Amino acid sequence: MNITIDIKLLLVVLLLIAVIVLVVVLIFLLKKLFITIESANKVLADVEVISEIAASRSQDIDSIVENVADAASELSGAVSGNSGVVNAASSVAKSAAAITGLFGNRDTEERAAVNSERSKKKEKKEKKEKRSRKNKDEDE
Repeated sequence: MNITIDIKLLLVVLLLIAVIVLVVVLIFLLKKLFITIESANKVLADVEVISEIAASRSQDIDSIVENVADAASELSGAVSGNSGVVNAASSVAKSAAAITGLFGNRDTEERAAVNSERSKKKEKKEKKEKRSRKNKDEDE
């Protein structure tokens, strides 16, 4: 029993085997491509959330910078005698409350209320000191 295989048939069989292997490899590559696309979509969703957080924080920082700039201008005015010490202290307290509020997470409103009460107490104390100095100056 002799089996004869001609070269043409051998090339056709080898070409069919190569096509089948190529299809299997392409299926695995497509599977990995879909997994990669899914993870890229998850990363893009995370990037969107992070960019929203960064945008809100940058707005918070802008308001804090404005408060600090106001406090600095009022302090410079207080040094030159154009503004009261009470207003300057109030601005500093507001700026400090804004800065601590930026880094606070849950109880920022409570902190702001405490800082507001502290600044009011400080203002009252400074007013009393100012009055006592004024009375001392008048007595002399």
